Amino acid sequence: MALPKPRPAGVALVTGASSGIGDALARELRSRGYGLIVAARREDRLQKLADELGETHVIACDLADPDARAAWSSAWRSSIWRWTSWSTTRALPRAGPTPTATPTRR
Repeated sequence: MALPKPRPAGVALVTGASSGIGDALARELRSRGYGLIVAARREDRLQKLADELGETHVIACDLADPDARAAWSSAWRSSIWRWTSWSTTRALPRAGPTPTATPTRR
């Protein structure tokens, strides 16, 4: 599947980005011009990745923890960020709120 073109005000959200496939995916998206938000439990690894890639925001969060997931979802609903792509390399638990994205046309 082809990726949409990066939008100037949009970002791609990659969960599980502290290692493995998530790390590789974040690097690929950044090389294609996407702004990034990377999320995972290991903040030190996320920060190192963000420092290497530039234009990357870090969210340290254990999405398996219901309280952390609820806080993360709440932060998204009140944030100014708009993501254009969301990729997860970890299975999200079905219980509890997760952020939603509504595509917009311009």
